[in-house]
Amino acid sequence: GISHTLVTTVPDVLAAGLLFVMPLYFLVSMTDAARVPAEYLSLGFGLVLGPLFHLVSPETGLLMCGLVGGTLAYAIAFLARKRGASP
Repeated sequence: GISHTLVTTVPDVLAAGLLFVMPLYFLVSMTDAARVPAEYLSLGFGLVLGPLFHLVSPETGLLMCGLVGGTLAYAIAFLARKRGASP
């Protein structure tokens, strides 16, 4: 697309900065939308597990990170609710 064509015309520092805009926007919007502790836990697990899973398998790292991190967050929140505590 046009973005792949234009990226060669901007300075490297600007291109590198633009590379991080989308993940940063995603993180900020997800943090703002989080309402329950399980959602905050899943974001935390994603931040920690994402790079690790990417090192193991770049093709499926994001999928595995979401599956494992989300499941862990749900399980922790579920057990905390069952015990009457907040995670």
